[in-house]
Amino acid sequence: SSEVTGIKVYVSSDAVGTNKAAVSGILGAGVNSLSISAATVLPTASSFFVFYASSSLEEQSTPSAAAITDVDGSVQSMTFLTDFLDLTTLTGDLTFGAPVGGASKIASYATYMAENAAGQNRQQVGGAIAPGGTRQVTFSGISPSSYTHFVVYSTSNSLG
Repeated sequence: SSEVTGIKVYVSSDAVGTNKAAVSGILGAGVNSLSISAATVLPTASSFFVFYASSSLEEQSTPSAAAITDVDGSVQSMTFLTDFLDLTTLTGDLTFGAPVGGASKIASYATYMAENAAGQNRQQVGGAIAPGGTRQVTFSGISPSSYTHFVVYSTSNSLG
């Protein structure tokens, strides 16, 4: 008998691991999350994450599976209203609407100031916020001139 020492995560064309391709090394016991970059290119026809328990002896032969759901989490109609009177402090209301079609999958948003729309050299403004609503942002003592954009990232706690 051997104990589970970790989990290996793959993408696959079905829930039983056909045409699987690894997306991680072995995740240690107790690790229950994995971040995959939005720029990751998945093999064609990958529609499931499959999870195989591993031990010091071998990898499990039958995986657990979760369907991959890829929805656009981009916020809509972002606006920033301010009375820009001080070059060292930026204060105002950043408002944005929920994504079209994917709102039910959104767990939270993170707001940043960045040097461009791609989020280069971004700096987070506040912590995670619930979907919807208005975000009050304040940068004190930092020149906003190095930042030209607000970017908003969405997170999801759901695989499917």
